[in-house]
Amino acid sequence: MATLLSGERFGAGLIVDGSLLRGRQGGAGEMRFLDALDSKFVPDEGGSDGFGALARKWARAGIHSFDGTTVLRNIPEGDISAEDVFRAAGGGDPLAREIIARLGVRLARIAEVLSSLLDIERVVIAGAISRAIEPVLEHARSLLPRDSGLPLPELVASTLGAEAVVKGAIESALLRIRREPSGFIPRPVRS
Repeated sequence: MATLLSGERFGAGLIVDGSLLRGRQGGAGEMRFLDALDSKFVPDEGGSDGFGALARKWARAGIHSFDGTTVLRNIPEGDISAEDVFRAAGGGDPLAREIIARLGVRLARIAEVLSSLLDIERVVIAGAISRAIEPVLEHARSLLPRDSGLPLPELVASTLGAEAVVKGAIESALLRIRREPSGFIPRPVRS
């Protein structure tokens, strides 16, 4: 499974057989490759920016260039949040729906790459954005190729919300304490 923390920047936790995969230098799951891919193949699509950052960025740009009407123009540009975009899309706003579609395309591409490289069963979207991400997940699910012969990952939202990282850190610390309790006994300081 891959858990994507995707508010401001993309990062992934890769879980293999129930354990976090860290990699040789601790960088397993880093999504910096998106910066290189976007600069080569899809200019200005967002690099390793997360869904929250991209929704805001694309909405702020869109209120100036979008030809139709959009409720997002009623919000001061600097105050537009990802949640505003998701809410507007749910209300049928055409600019917001276009942004949701772009985010869905992005997620589908990332899920295909992760599935192809790692043969993962599930991609979980985590972080504060996870509470509002379902419209993006729905679109991404519809874009995954059904005839590729590759196993397709399940796309789901985390139920942990913004606390996902903190809860993961606590769980990791408790696991380490259980494995090596004597490693946490203070040692006398020698003068």
